[in-house]
Amino acid sequence: VQTMEHGHQHHDGCAHHHTDVHNVKAEDEDDTPRLAVTDEDLFQKLVSHLPAHLRSLPQAEQVEHVERLFYQLQKHKIKHAEQVEEARKLYEQYKTTVKQHFTPQDAALYDLTNWEFEPSFLSAIKRATQETTNESDQAKELRSILTEVHPGIYSFKIMPPAFCARILEEVAYFEKWCESHGLKMHRPNTMNNYGAILDDFGFDTVLDTFMRTHITPFARALYPHVDLPLDSHHGFIVSYEIGKDTKLDFHVDMADVTLNVCLGSVFSGGALYFGGVRCEFHQQTGPLPDEEFEFDHNVGVGILHVAKHRHLAQDIVSGTRHNLILWMRSSSFEDRMSQLYDKELCPAWCGLNTASTPQPQDQVLHQTIIQQQQQQQQQQQQPQQATFS
Repeated sequence: VQTMEHGHQHHDGCAHHHTDVHNVKAEDEDDTPRLAVTDEDLFQKLVSHLPAHLRSLPQAEQVEHVERLFYQLQKHKIKHAEQVEEARKLYEQYKTTVKQHFTPQDAALYDLTNWEFEPSFLSAIKRATQETTNESDQAKELRSILTEVHPGIYSFKIMPPAFCARILEEVAYFEKWCESHGLKMHRPNTMNNYGAILDDFGFDTVLDTFMRTHITPFARALYPHVDLPLDSHHGFIVSYEIGKDTKLDFHVDMADVTLNVCLGSVFSGGALYFGGVRCEFHQQTGPLPDEEFEFDHNVGVGILHVAKHRHLAQDIVSGTRHNLILWMRSSSFEDRMSQLYDKELCPAWCGLNTASTPQPQDQVLHQTIIQQQQQQQQQQQQPQQATFS
């Protein structure tokens, strides 16, 4: 999840550290290790970030300050990498423990052939995927069950409420199982303190099949700029309740396409707010007047949108709301994001697409986004020691 504050250039949840290079010291100032900066362009960039009173010093003293700062930054980077690797190992242990010991309560849910869908949804999929159907007719069949509630945002009935309740019962069962075995349950991401990662306890295969057979046809018909096939996913449940998580801040998803299905149960408030599709260079810009839109959840109704469509969940007023979220991406996702930045291009799908290349301040902002993105992808909560009998 890449976060932003609505209308302001700020990363919510991302630590902003101001380093006073004049006071960067080791235990013994005279013995402070320094790392030589051999790249002249890098050196000049680092110098440009020095306070004014340091930039006026002789070059030899500037070099000393920059090299000392560079060393401290590199040391921090190495330490962070070690922490990330340790967290990754612990997370793998957690998943292995769950796989070896967890027995589902409702085993039928882990087979897509047992999932219950609205007849209109299944019928549209069946008609659109027949070999004799051309692309134009396929798109027409799929669009027949959709409501384009706002440009690029589509809603449709997908699951009966009773089936939504079955999924929630299984999630609750898994959470109780974790508690009874002293296992700290991993949450969906760094922005949600409640909910569950469905892939962690057996839903990875069923969600992968669901993405490929039921959602990819819609992505092909609705979002021509998205590379296909969609071949990886992150599936999870988010939960909102007074006294727990009540909202979700303005952000974009780390994916190509997002499906959001309301599972229940009884609630008021918590509408989704959308504020424009943005590339990484323009994520911190304000929404245009015609880009703002709110969508009210209804149980069993799904909403489909490109993952870079900025959105937030407004405060829930009463009750409890649970949603199934499926982030879907193609294997080319990382390469495409890197190429856009390397070529300094604002893609055509961005709501602020222009012929001009991003400004230098946008590039600095992009680096901050990338750092936050990597930290959030790698950071995992450390599971507690599990006990089994």
